[in-house]
Amino acid sequence: MAERDRGLDIYRGLIMLYIVGVIHVLFWYNPFETTLKSFLLFEMAIIFFITGASQTYSRPKSLLSFYYTRYGRILIPYFVYSIVCLLLIFVMAERQGTFLEGYTQLEVIRHWLDPFGGHPSNVAYIAWHIWFVPVYLIVVLFTPLAYSIFQRAKGFVRVLPAVFLAGVVYWSDFHYTLIGVYEYVKFLAFYLFWVYIGFYYRIIVEKAYAKWVILALALLSFAAMYFLFQTGIYPYDMQYNKFPPKLIFLFFCFGMFGLLIFGTPIYKGLYRIPGIKQVIDQYSNYSLTVYLYHPFAFFAVSMLFRKVPLLQMLTANKIVLTAVYFVMTVVLVYLLPFIFGRFERVKLPYASKL
Repeated sequence: MAERDRGLDIYRGLIMLYIVGVIHVLFWYNPFETTLKSFLLFEMAIIFFITGASQTYSRPKSLLSFYYTRYGRILIPYFVYSIVCLLLIFVMAERQGTFLEGYTQLEVIRHWLDPFGGHPSNVAYIAWHIWFVPVYLIVVLFTPLAYSIFQRAKGFVRVLPAVFLAGVVYWSDFHYTLIGVYEYVKFLAFYLFWVYIGFYYRIIVEKAYAKWVILALALLSFAAMYFLFQTGIYPYDMQYNKFPPKLIFLFFCFGMFGLLIFGTPIYKGLYRIPGIKQVIDQYSNYSLTVYLYHPFAFFAVSMLFRKVPLLQMLTANKIVLTAVYFVMTVVLVYLLPFIFGRFERVKLPYASKL
């Protein structure tokens, strides 16, 4: 049987809560229009770090089995989500009396059933987060090679692939016109970097000195980020450095990562609180369902704010408004796996024989 690290389950649930209740509340509802909130955008680096860390606890399997199970686990829920979204898009078009401008019905269907498609929509929220799916599919393609290199390499040589990936991110900051699929090259290099860092998870957990090494590197990352800002090449708004990810964003995420790893006692303390534990478990056990379907909760909350006068009164105080957004969204998203979670748990045929 494969080993399992309970801490990773807790971190996964917490980072999903952070994505839904903090990042998307602040950026999708947009109660505060400020550049400062962009310095909270380190969440996806942590997601891919957890992906890499989980790989080190996985049972050895054939390459074919790895791709079959990984792609099946994301593509089946994705296709179901796409069909549900297509139904919403067509219903909305019927109510509006007009279809999406510039698209035929077949083109919209094709775009949504293609993970790399454009995902045109006439419904708010439902397509804003789909950028993650094609990036994840590409990163998964290279994960076995990266892990094989990590296992074979020793000493300082083991660090070189991470340095190389960071170098690709930096090089492509200035040579994007030479790359036909510029954004996917950058996304691959950036997020595979974090998967690779995730391979160090066991060392970080087991070796007392490892966290201090990470902290030192994090402080150097913040210093490098400061000097890059001084060049005037990179904007101060991290959202523009995230899409597509640039080197300064990599330094920023690594700096935040170095600080976050010292919060382990806090994370595990939160997990021991009744009620919060159940939410973390739900967000962790059905992390893909939560990620794919959470726009439905945002849509529902927005509709409630338009229809309920009492909720509209909350808009005067932005802090209270944000807190209400957080609670309502987190609660509604908690319920979504009861409806759609079964598609994340589909047992793939022949998986055990590959």
